[in-house]
Amino acid sequence: MGIGDRLRNLREEKDMKQIELAAALNVVPSTISNYENEVSAPEYEALVKLARYFNVSTDYLLGNSVTRMSWEDANTDIKIIGGKVASLKIIENIIHLDLQDRTTLINLINALLNQQKYQKSSNK
Repeated sequence: MGIGDRLRNLREEKDMKQIELAAALNVVPSTISNYENEVSAPEYEALVKLARYFNVSTDYLLGNSVTRMSWEDANTDIKIIGGKVASLKIIENIIHLDLQDRTTLINLINALLNQQKYQKSSNK
């Protein structure tokens, strides 16, 4: 998926038209159209503006990452019992686990997410 598709998807998720995004970024609507159709690519400053506007990383927009997490999100503290820890520290700790432990942790996280989803759907 290229920058055009990612940008279009982000804009449509916000239920925005190209003209609205153009106004928010102070560019002409054809600029947004050209980005989405990959006729032209955003310059550095425009890329950063787009990433900040949609709260995603520039790597996500460029197709270098599948995660949308922005740098600000990655540096956000997560509250845990007994305190809080930075998101990046959690990721750093996971990276240092061996493959089997990482796999176990990911399976546990997925099980917890599925449990939450089930509980939320049961409460409706």
